[in-house]
Amino acid sequence: MAYVISVFFILTNQIFMFQRKHCKVIGVLFLVFCWMLFWSNDYNPDYTAYLMAFNKQLSYGYFEVGFIYLMKISKNIGMSYNVFLMFWSAIGLIFIHKTVARYTDNYNLVYVLYFLMPFFFNTIIVRNFMVMAVFIYSTKYLLVDTRLSKIKYCLILLLASTIHAASFAYVPLVFLNVRKRNFFTTLLVIFSFLASFIVFFLNRNFNFIINIVQNTTIKQIGIYLKSTARFGFVIFWGAHIVNWAMAYISLKSCAINIKAITENQNVYDNIKFQFVRLNYFIHKVYFVLFPFMMVNSNFNRLLNNIMLLNYISIAITLRIIINKKERIRYIIALLIYIIFVFVYYSILNFNFVSRPILENNIFVWS
Repeated sequence: MAYVISVFFILTNQIFMFQRKHCKVIGVLFLVFCWMLFWSNDYNPDYTAYLMAFNKQLSYGYFEVGFIYLMKISKNIGMSYNVFLMFWSAIGLIFIHKTVARYTDNYNLVYVLYFLMPFFFNTIIVRNFMVMAVFIYSTKYLLVDTRLSKIKYCLILLLASTIHAASFAYVPLVFLNVRKRNFFTTLLVIFSFLASFIVFFLNRNFNFIINIVQNTTIKQIGIYLKSTARFGFVIFWGAHIVNWAMAYISLKSCAINIKAITENQNVYDNIKFQFVRLNYFIHKVYFVLFPFMMVNSNFNRLLNNIMLLNYISIAITLRIIINKKERIRYIIALLIYIIFVFVYYSILNFNFVSRPILENNIFVWS
């Protein structure tokens, strides 16, 4: 049944995603369906580990203290694990929806792409999903160039780091300024490729860093620096380059058309254009993860978490483009991108990621 409902929502949302007038109701209902899949699923690669930790109140170092306390509080007030998921996934998806609604009314496009990627991974890696939702919501503070907004951004992510250490990876974004060229991001890209060559010649060995952090409060970082990757990182590199390319195309298309609708106003005063620029710079900054992905494929999760920003940026750009030929060219590029997301993220990961969730949920009737 979940397959039928999924196809229905994907096809129905496709009717509205490329039009000027969208259907918010269908988009929101699709997100509600995603939420129901999230909390009602009772079988996926990580489900047993999370369930055991919740029921036995395990407090070993594998989980950060914030997540441990969330589990303990929820358990103590009588929640089952699936009710725990119901409550916290609802909060996470509300954070996501509030961010989407802030910049676009094209829920149809954003939520179809989110369903393809990274929704199913979010359902499996619960702590990562919670951090992603907080990060997506907190990006609004990166668009305000004040000391207070930067402090808020850092504090929120530091709080989220008590749920998953991955949150630390997004703190440096506080140095971005969407009104400037951020030349240092180009230097980061160059540095990333140079560092990748060095890591390759080091035989992808970060044991010296692991030894430094193993007896500290950030020992979790050592887990991700243990070499587990071989040459699969090339695929992850390619995927990020495609996502960056889409962010670049969106920025250029948006920049060409934004001046026509802002008239005499400064284009940098347009919050939506600022968001498109921010999305581009964030994708550019995280080329810095390339050498780390050569060591451990788990670093790819950090890139998956920023994909939703790309979807919002795409929706903004579709709305801004007024030139018919430019719009057609952009839609062609977008269709190629959607096919890439569908094939690479959904089809290739179907049996291991999507299938267990679609076949083990509240919509399965015996």
